[in-house]
Amino acid sequence: MKLSALLTDHCVLQRQATIPVWGTTTPQTRLVATLAGQTAEGISGDDGKFLLRFAPMQAGGPHTLEI
Repeated sequence: MKLSALLTDHCVLQRQATIPVWGTTTPQTRLVATLAGQTAEGISGDDGKFLLRFAPMQAGGPHTLEI
């Protein structure tokens, strides 16, 4: 799995906006991600690309993204 180059250690997320998490993995892989108590799930496409979305959050942190 490879996340977008923007999603690295110490990245800053915009508050009060939907949080997209995207990247590539093997095709048709089931993904489950957690961030600050939220869970997002999806399946990568036939090309291996995926996009998960988390609901908007208030300022805070630090948080850990686990996929």
